[in-house]
Amino acid sequence: MKKSVIAVLLLIQMFTINVFAADLTWQDVLKEAKQKNQGLVKAQESLKQAQYQLSIAYSNFMPQISASASTGRSGSDTTSARESYSMGVSGRLSLFSGLADYSDLQSKKIGLEIEELSYQRTVSDLVFNLKKGFINLLLAQDSVNLSQKILERRKQNYELVKMKYESGNEDKGSLLRV
Repeated sequence: MKKSVIAVLLLIQMFTINVFAADLTWQDVLKEAKQKNQGLVKAQESLKQAQYQLSIAYSNFMPQISASASTGRSGSDTTSARESYSMGVSGRLSLFSGLADYSDLQSKKIGLEIEELSYQRTVSDLVFNLKKGFINLLLAQDSVNLSQKILERRKQNYELVKMKYESGNEDKGSLLRV
């Protein structure tokens, strides 16, 4: 019986591996999560897209200018060849479009606000879940440390009762109970 107790204690100690070799601080965990969390990356991209959409809505109030140029050559030999050049510039300015540009701009502003709030919500959810997991990890580390101390104390108790049994101060039942 005592050999099986010792064997179990040795097996527990052998399989207790120090998996917490690299210490991570809260800032390290938060930085890593912000870089690699897919939900947060998606929210950032949605926020950027809403910002671009707002910029496009503002461009409806600006003049639209386009320029073109072309060149051409007709004829087959160099003496009768004729070259032509053309250039053009055009512009467009929407003076009044039935408030469609204004309502589009307001819609894009609201869309941007929604995306900003969605991004903030995603960040707060991520931080909450990280804090919860980080605290659980710290509690698990403390639990492992406590279990190791308990194991050491039980080994010491076993050795003490074993010495008392061998010296005749304890009975065999005390040794088996430890």
